[in-house]
Amino acid sequence: MAIIGVTGHHGFVGSHLWLALGRVEGTQLRGIDFREHDLSVPGPAIDSFVADLDVVFHLAGANRPKTPADFVTGNVDTTRNLLDAIERSGANPLVIYASTIHAELDNDYGRSKMAAEQLLEERADRLGLPLVILRIANVFGAGCRPFYNSVVATFCHQVALGEEPQVLNDAEL
Repeated sequence: MAIIGVTGHHGFVGSHLWLALGRVEGTQLRGIDFREHDLSVPGPAIDSFVADLDVVFHLAGANRPKTPADFVTGNVDTTRNLLDAIERSGANPLVIYASTIHAELDNDYGRSKMAAEQLLEERADRLGLPLVILRIANVFGAGCRPFYNSVVATFCHQVALGEEPQVLNDAEL
C-alpha cells in the first residue's frame, strides 16, 4: 500500500487531487493544511504527517497573502519545514511540488516560488530525494473563483453576466 501525503489538501488544486487519489486502490492518504496546522511553523504535526510517506504532493502555499512578506512565509517557510521534517524522519518520499510559471517573474510571488524550487532542488540533491517540480499554468476547473485564481473563470463569469471581459495585464497564456 502506498502512503501518499498532500499538503494543502483543502485548497483548490489539493482538494481535486485528494478526491482523485481517493479513488485509487491501494493508497492511503494523509493530508495537512492550514486548517489543521500552520505549515510555516515547525512542529510535531508536520513530523507525524511525513512519517513513512512514499509520495508527498506539496501543494500548500500562498498566492494571495495580505503582505508581500507572507509570500515567503507561505511558500518558502512551508517548504523548508516540510523538508526539515522529511530529513528528521529519515524517509525518502518522492516529492512533487506544485510551482507556477510565475516562478520566472520578478515579483514577490514569483521570487518566493523560485526560492522554494531552489530550496527543494538543493535539499533533494543533498538528501537523495526524488523530486518533481511542476510549473503549472492557468489552473481552471470546478470551484474556480472569478477574480481570484483563474483568468478563465473571470472571463466566463463576465461573459455569463453580459459584461465585456477586460485584459488587465496583457501576457501570454
